[in-house]
Amino acid sequence: LHYFFITVLLVLSVIFSMKLFSRVAQNITPDNRALAHDWIYQNIPPRETFLVDWGYVPSLGFRNLGVLEPRRYINDNPYPAIVNEYLDRYPFRIVKLLELNYRLDHPRAKTAQYLLTSNWCYERYLTSTPELPNIIIYHGDRFQYYLMRRNFYLKLLANDLPYKIFKKFNNGSGPEVLLFKRT
Repeated sequence: LHYFFITVLLVLSVIFSMKLFSRVAQNITPDNRALAHDWIYQNIPPRETFLVDWGYVPSLGFRNLGVLEPRRYINDNPYPAIVNEYLDRYPFRIVKLLELNYRLDHPRAKTAQYLLTSNWCYERYLTSTPELPNIIIYHGDRFQYYLMRRNFYLKLLANDLPYKIFKKFNNGSGPEVLLFKRT
């Protein structure tokens, strides 16, 4: 009789745990970066160039190989199989905004059709102001970078740059991801 109660209790606890797990799994929403990644791979043609913010955005490829011209690189490369595998896995050219100092007049930025950022990147420049005397005294250059990025994001979100919001990803968890397209 003792073993019967233990067995029943064990079976009930397993059933309860399975039901609880299935309910939790149903309520978990995918991260916006994963949603953006999947949408981009399904809807943006390969070989497009993306300007990508410094973090909190979907990973679309490696930055160094991503900026090369695929045809020229394949013809000059003695290992085309490796390059073809790279292009199959990472079909987009990636240019980091941080490497361009957020300058859209940079030659590497002029070919980019898309710009990818998230609210976790830009909100820090729009919602809080650093203590100006401390930054100017101790980190004068950092303050200039702060102002430059703040100005960039203000213009981007006000549609004062050649990029306009193309798609928002905010139905999942994590940061809101914004995909801009050059107009």
